[in-house]
Amino acid sequence: YKNIPILYDIHNDVMVSIADDNLYTMRSEKVSDVYLLDHHFIYKDADPLNNLPPGFYDLLYGGKSAVLVKRRKKIDESNTTKIIYEDIIDIYVKQGDKYYPVSSKGSVMEVFKDKNRELNQYLKDNKIKFNKDRESAIARLAGYYDQINK
Repeated sequence: YKNIPILYDIHNDVMVSIADDNLYTMRSEKVSDVYLLDHHFIYKDADPLNNLPPGFYDLLYGGKSAVLVKRRKKIDESNTTKIIYEDIIDIYVKQGDKYYPVSSKGSVMEVFKDKNRELNQYLKDNKIKFNKDRESAIARLAGYYDQINK
């Protein structure tokens, strides 16, 4: 479906649509992908082989070495006077048929260990800093890895 108003409920990990002043929760397993505010969300079923929980993932890079980001909000229950949401971001890189959780430059380099020297040179030449924009850095590394690994 195109041009349907949609919202992403990050706390409950569901897509919500609005029609006639009513909110409708869309059946996640029936939604293959959604483009929302310059993000491409895809739905992944539970995948015990890869330890990927089911839900919507932001597809940062969709090449052979895909990069998925799972964003969640968790309620901090230690505070009893007000509700505080904690942001949780999990990033996964696909290598072959398997997804690997990554969080740092070192963990990404471990996934792409066969091209470490080339990837480190790419980071240096393009002045890419992990601490400034980790998600973009990982997506760019995956794209470059695919480019040099044809």
